[in-house]
Amino acid sequence: MDDDSPAWLIYERCVAAFVSDQHGSIDTIVQPNVIIQGAISGAARQVDVLVDHRWHAGSASRIIVDAKNRSRPLDLGDVEQFEGMMRDCRAARGMIVCTAGWSEAAARRAQQAITITLLDYETALDEYGWVYEECLGPCGQGGSKRVRRGGVLWGEFMAEGLGDGFAASHTDAPMLAGWKVIQIGKCDGCHSFHVWCWDCGKKFAVEDGTVVQCGCESREWASVPESRQSGHVGEPESIWLMMREDGGDPVAFDRRPIR
Repeated sequence: MDDDSPAWLIYERCVAAFVSDQHGSIDTIVQPNVIIQGAISGAARQVDVLVDHRWHAGSASRIIVDAKNRSRPLDLGDVEQFEGMMRDCRAARGMIVCTAGWSEAAARRAQQAITITLLDYETALDEYGWVYEECLGPCGQGGSKRVRRGGVLWGEFMAEGLGDGFAASHTDAPMLAGWKVIQIGKCDGCHSFHVWCWDCGKKFAVEDGTVVQCGCESREWASVPESRQSGHVGEPESIWLMMREDGGDPVAFDRRPIR
């Protein structure tokens, strides 16, 4: 992780990795620094960490996480403010991860819908400070100093079918040898999807509205919003990472919620 990053950003990233350890799965996305349009306010809401279903939109499984790196304990007002944000973001549950504990009133107010967890800064840094990689997309390519360079939190491995190449020769897991193995991540700055294709060994970014061919040559990757062509009705709720192989039908690999 960049040593020049402010402490609040380092802690937020560590909390995302901490939450990914708890909730990450093949059916779940864990994404840091998400911008969601509020369902009630209509305003852009910044969520420190979002846990959501990978394959479909909906509030039943959505969790939003607030990372608070500060010297004073959480109080009643902090919990009530966060609860309001949960409603606006259509979250069924919430989690506040903090460095300084909380008051008894805050704990009573949280009740069942909000979990409050203590994670001190040094422990977070020791456990998760090494997890992120530099963005391979637009915010990692330099340019204006005003643009924060993002970090990529990689998600779960996905394996399907029999493959060969890098995945077959480099994996330490015999069960994965010979399978098509792919790992997906997202940048917490520009929000670009990132792909690590184990068949060709390449890591690359897929920016919104672009098509990228990985080293396998037969695979094309694209980041596209929902539309009528894809069967969606109404305003788009998600951006999808799609892959097409050998000119076949596109297959969805990941989702980035925007509502």
